[in-house]
Amino acid sequence: MNNRVDLVEKITPWRESWKVHVKVVKLWYHKNPALDPSQNLLHMVLMDEKLHKIQATIRDQLISNFAMSLN
Repeated sequence: MNNRVDLVEKITPWRESWKVHVKVVKLWYHKNPALDPSQNLLHMVLMDEKLHKIQATIRDQLISNFAMSLN
């Protein structure tokens, strides 16, 4: 079994699937009226074990998939 975890500093846009172990250090909801006034966005700042940070956004349709993990 491969337990390899990718560090935040190694993430690039050329690959779509990453396995990361991060801590959510900041979390907030935002509505973007330019896209759709009814659509919520969930923004997060994530930090890995080396203290590297990255910002992530989850669109409304997927928020429920992650809600239990974020509580």
